[in-house]
Amino acid sequence: MCNCIEEINKKLEEMSPDNNTKLDIPFTWSTSGSISRVDRVRIVTCKRDDKIRKKPISIQPAYCPFCGLVYDSQ
Repeated sequence: MCNCIEEINKKLEEMSPDNNTKLDIPFTWSTSGSISRVDRVRIVTCKRDDKIRKKPISIQPAYCPFCGLVYDSQ
């Protein structure tokens, strides 16, 4: 597993401490109710048409978008 998430968040803070920006790391809930952190970034999506009530899908890449390392399967 790479440490790109931590490196990019550190660079974002160093670039401008007041920019209030960091990568979004999702958490997942299992059917048993336990919560776990997913160590991969989430690609933010939005609705194409706000009139449709259906939520947009969430996308998580299989590879690190920064270094290209394959994420562990979960």
